[in-house]
Amino acid sequence: MTTTSAPPPTRRMSRGRLLVIFAALLIGMFVSAIDQMVVTTLALSIVRDLAGAAASTAAGQTGWLVTAYLLTSTAVMPLAGKISDLYGRKLTYIVAMGLFVLGSLAAALSVTMPMLIVARGVQGVGSGALVSVTFAVLADLVSPRDRGKYQGGFGAVFASSSLLGPVIGGLFAGGGTLFGLAVDWHAVFALNIPVGVLAIAVNAFLLPPSVRRERPELDVPGAVLMVVGVSGILLAAQWGGQSYPWGSWQVLLPGLGGLVLIVAFVLWERRAVEPILPIRLFRERTFSILNLGSLLLGVVFSGLLIYLTVFVQLAQHVSPTDAGLSMLPLTLSMVGTSVLTGMLASRFGRFRIFILLGAPLLAAGGVLLTTLDPESSLWTVRAFALVVGVGAGLMQQMFILGAQNAATDDDLGVVTVSSTFFRTLGGAVGGSLFGVLLTLRLSSWDAIDAASPSAYVSAMTPIFLTVAAFAVVIFVSTLFVPDKKLRDLDEEKLALAELGVTEA
Repeated sequence: MTTTSAPPPTRRMSRGRLLVIFAALLIGMFVSAIDQMVVTTLALSIVRDLAGAAASTAAGQTGWLVTAYLLTSTAVMPLAGKISDLYGRKLTYIVAMGLFVLGSLAAALSVTMPMLIVARGVQGVGSGALVSVTFAVLADLVSPRDRGKYQGGFGAVFASSSLLGPVIGGLFAGGGTLFGLAVDWHAVFALNIPVGVLAIAVNAFLLPPSVRRERPELDVPGAVLMVVGVSGILLAAQWGGQSYPWGSWQVLLPGLGGLVLIVAFVLWERRAVEPILPIRLFRERTFSILNLGSLLLGVVFSGLLIYLTVFVQLAQHVSPTDAGLSMLPLTLSMVGTSVLTGMLASRFGRFRIFILLGAPLLAAGGVLLTTLDPESSLWTVRAFALVVGVGAGLMQQMFILGAQNAATDDDLGVVTVSSTFFRTLGGAVGGSLFGVLLTLRLSSWDAIDAASPSAYVSAMTPIFLTVAAFAVVIFVSTLFVPDKKLRDLDEEKLALAELGVTEA
């Protein structure tokens, strides 16, 4: 079935055009990623500004500036991937970026906390959809074998946003003027608007025409079950042990309710005509195992980034700023290795070997971290963190490349986004999971001893061992993934992709 009537093209997409599209995709991803980091830094300043004298009573809403964004962006990812399969990548990208820009405009104009929280939710919807469709667009235009070289750029975007976000947040928190314009938290959101419009314009003109299925049917009941179910689980993970006790109804209600809805979602998807996340995909060994790896890696990396930073502050007695900088070996080694791995995968056409090399390194890093004590130097912590970062970097891209390589054209969008979704979901629950492990261990100490560096070092041991255990699970499970060579995209298929022509 042909989806457009355009005549067959005679040439490949030019490299220049591809690079301009890629640059626009990177810019869109960057503003989406850095927005969350900046807002996290500015949260207290925003609450004080909007709540005024009542800042103390509104402080509890601060977390919603981050949570509203996290919930909506994570929950919408699989839905956006399916929508891009049905209605085309180009249209989905433009709508996603449009929602992000609209949310940014509403946030910049917000005068109350509820208004800002709603705006952050709209931003999150746009951001989650952007992440989904961006990787799917790249998958359409670049062969699995060459894709690693490009996907490394997205890793660099996420790392740079993590590094620059707090710095930019600190600049805007101070107020003042920049080029004669007022610089405060409103400007942070306003700056997203021209960048987002630029990304829309470039992709509207240069992306291939949208591919859409004839008479597409969106699975609305499945979408509702999935979004609400995932949101409930994430709310429980965010609130548990922090805002409310784990056994409280505020945590149990959304958590258990979310699980029930996810079960209902799975049952519904088995009979849906156009399922959001086809259950049949989980019968494929490659898809299931690589998504499990993405989930576990998300848990490990986000949890370590949070609690290793706190460990450095308590055990090495450094400032929060220095503690954050001490994590640079972890983040930079992961990004650098991820970029290099993408190039090597493109050169040799293999993906599984990098997971089998990275998992043992990640496990070794977790074991090394268990040897830390209050007398360990900061450089020792950095060296061990570097081992963890290299291990994670070797694997990060390979989960998505392997899943894409085994996917059919019709499932490419949902398969692409599934890996990102599971890694994001793991990251969302990683901090909560490790927080539970830490709390349980500290609860065995009396109040005086629990405040000592030795107690915290001892309490971190289960976290580090969990990192090693998850790495072992990744390694063993990957042994059952077929070692298929990454596919090349032939001339005809790449040319058809340029004009948006596919065959079902």
